[in-house]
Amino acid sequence: MATTWKRIPFDAVELTTEEEKERYEQSLPIEIEGNRLTIQQDEVKGPKSVGNAIWDSSLVLAKYLEKKNRSEPNFLRDKTLVELGSGCGISGIAACLLGAIVTLTDMQEILNILEKNIVSNGIREKVGGHDRCKVKELTWGETPIENFGGETFDFILGADVIYHKRAVIPFLQSAHSLSNSNTIFYLAFESHDLDATKAFWKNVEDYFSYKRIKADQLDSFYSHENITVLHLTRKELEVNPLNKNNQSELATILRNTMRQPEADDDSSEGDYCGSSDFSSDEDI
Repeated sequence: MATTWKRIPFDAVELTTEEEKERYEQSLPIEIEGNRLTIQQDEVKGPKSVGNAIWDSSLVLAKYLEKKNRSEPNFLRDKTLVELGSGCGISGIAACLLGAIVTLTDMQEILNILEKNIVSNGIREKVGGHDRCKVKELTWGETPIENFGGETFDFILGADVIYHKRAVIPFLQSAHSLSNSNTIFYLAFESHDLDATKAFWKNVEDYFSYKRIKADQLDSFYSHENITVLHLTRKELEVNPLNKNNQSELATILRNTMRQPEADDDSSEGDYCGSSDFSSDEDI
């Protein structure tokens, strides 16, 4: 179970009323390269609004980018970057502050909290204007990739976006369609759902090669053994998976994912921490 960073134990089984309020309602202070930020949350009312909450992997990814920038100054400077499933926006906002030209994306239902965090922290004023910190709707498998004008990005980010097995392939296909052979894709996640985690490891190599970021490359405080951070690069496919011919099919998958709970599956019982059981690629 994810928690707001270390204010509630990672192994907490049940939250008290006060902990529940803190987890899903209170703002979180965080500092990126000397910029003190306050990241707000909003109410989580169901599967389509989980992005309104702060998830740990976004903090781990944001602080990883900050640490990497110290060892490789300006590695994001003036690079184009898209974040998929931005949620409250911590990772994408960090990339903005580190010099990237960022497009933050999520479902329509999440864009309000995302825009609120950009505005309340004065991000566009800090980085030089709206063109360096954009917000766009992108629902994997549903929003036409043509809305991005055929653009591919130098970097892609994703944090805690592996949460339902039927969303895994549309997510990977969206990332693949927005990347090119030189794109670097950083993905941070923990296992919220064992079936989703298995689906990710089963399918990721159809789209990307990957290596794991070593623990000593992560921020010493903003890291945890349950959270995996990957460096991915694009594989070439014979056919663009998000062309118009199968766009409607993927949209149906996503809508069903959000609206219809699956029947219990005994094979997915039990908790899973980390990804060592599924991943054999060497560390970076």
